[in-house]
Amino acid sequence: MRMENYYANNNSKLKTQNLKLPTAFQPFHLPKMFIQDDISLKQYNTFQINAKARFFVEVKKEEDIHNLITNEVRTHHPHIIIGEGANLLFTKDYDGLVVKISLKGREIKHEDGYMYVKVGAGEDWHETMMWILEHGYV
Repeated sequence: MRMENYYANNNSKLKTQNLKLPTAFQPFHLPKMFIQDDISLKQYNTFQINAKARFFVEVKKEEDIHNLITNEVRTHHPHIIIGEGANLLFTKDYDGLVVKISLKGREIKHEDGYMYVKVGAGEDWHETMMWILEHGYV
C-alpha cells in the first residue's frame, strides 16, 4: 500500500513524497469498518475547507469504538474525533486519524420518576430537539 505524505521544503510550496507504509499498518481493516487514507474533509466541516486527513474512519456502531481503541493506526498517530463538523475549521491537512462519530438512535427512558433521553453521538442536535418537542416531553 502506498500513500502520499506532504512536506514543506524551505518555505516553498508543498511537495509530495511517496511513502511505503510499514506492514503493521496494512490493511486497515477492523471488523465491519475500514480505515481509509488520504481522505478529503470537505464534506465533514461546515466551512467546506478541502483539507485532507491522512487516515479517516467513520464509527457507526459502539463495537466499532471498542475495535478502534487498540488499532495500531489510532495508537501510533494523533487523532481527532468529530461529529457533524459545525464547530470545526480545518486550515491545513491533518496528519493523523480523523474519527467521525455517526452513532444513531434516540430513546426515552422513564426511571424513578424521571425521564431520560438517550441519544446517539451522531444524531443531529436540532432534529433531536424537534423530536423531543413532537413527543410532548418539554
